Amino acid sequence: VNNGIALPAQTEPAVDNAGRYRKSDKINVCFAGRLTEVKRADIFIGIAKALEDLNDSRFHCHVFGDGPLEQALREQIDREGTQSAVSLWGFCDDMPAALREMDALVMTSNHEGLPMIMLEAMALGVPVVAHAVGGMPEVLGNGDCGVLVSDHSGAGFAAALRSAHDSGALQRNAAAAQVRFDRHYTIAACADRYAALYRELVSTRARS
Repeated sequence: VNNGIALPAQTEPAVDNAGRYRKSDKINVCFAGRLTEVKRADIFIGIAKALEDLNDSRFHCHVFGDGPLEQALREQIDREGTQSAVSLWGFCDDMPAALREMDALVMTSNHEGLPMIMLEAMALGVPVVAHAVGGMPEVLGNGDCGVLVSDHSGAGFAAALRSAHDSGALQRNAAAAQVRFDRHYTIAACADRYAALYRELVSTRARS
């Protein structure tokens, strides 16, 4: 039975926080998670360098989260000269509000099961671009509800973002993801599946 979450859209952001994160003249993409090796924020930050190499300045990369690799990521930004294209926000205590300001959530992890932040993005209609590993392809309908990336590198994610944005796939997938979330990943949908499983087990036991 898949996890279910409460609808984050039910919590409205504070008025004084509206527009806090978004760069109004950019395509805003974000990473959200603990800054540890498995999450591969270094690959996310590498997207900015890959885009710079392509002379594409349309995107801005936002990092929400803290952790032991924060200093290494700052050094990477300095080394690659992408200070103007990357914002490090640290720990965010209202990710739904931050997600609302983003044009895409990017999942660069080495592996994932069913990440809650991805479900939140799906519920809010925020497009998801994810490494095609673990449970993420299934949650994203094998690409019908999000962009799946096999090239696990900054260049690979940059190419996927550019293609999906320019083709309109980001928004099409986000709309499909909201429908999929409503059907499969709400708390009510999760409870219904548990109830059905219990009924099946009880019925099986009664017949034995």
